[in-house]
Amino acid sequence: MKPTALLRCDFSVLPPTPPVAYLLLVRPMRVLVAAMLAPALVASNATERSSIFPPFTPERNRYAHRLVAEQFEIVQSLQQIDPAVLKVYYRIVPRRDIAVGNQAFAETDVSDGRPKRFDFAGHNSDLWFIVYEVGGRAYHYSMIFFERSRSGWRRVAAAAGFPEHSDFPSVVRAVKKGRFDEMRDDENL
Repeated sequence: MKPTALLRCDFSVLPPTPPVAYLLLVRPMRVLVAAMLAPALVASNATERSSIFPPFTPERNRYAHRLVAEQFEIVQSLQQIDPAVLKVYYRIVPRRDIAVGNQAFAETDVSDGRPKRFDFAGHNSDLWFIVYEVGGRAYHYSMIFFERSRSGWRRVAAAAGFPEHSDFPSVVRAVKKGRFDEMRDDENL
């Protein structure tokens, strides 16, 4: 009986066979090397777009172009938005889901509060846009555009993305840099 039998181990004083040496040395080294290289690989791909949605940029979308090229009057409260625009907006984003001012906002999936927070809106003669935050696991900013038609206001474009701050200049910079994606449905807003 071997001295290690009491421990129910099968140690040997002989050098390990090549397959055993592979399992003992090479395999753990692969994991170690992968763990060391992973952050570098992630960092090198951080500047590449990896979205399934098309980018919302001035070159690709006429409303993104209008956002960065035209002058808009910025408003900071829902009460300053045209009531007809709000009516269309509330069909997409129910009023009960929107936090304003100091109301509780569920920024993360474990926070209490409303799932969306109004930030600001802007308008010119025939176009409104509303920017708001969407909390939870997929925290992001959403932006919806409304254009005046003969029959009233209608949703014409939407985007979701990540500006640096929740103000108009930051949103414009983010659109120019391609940090917003075009949203064709209302589910991701």
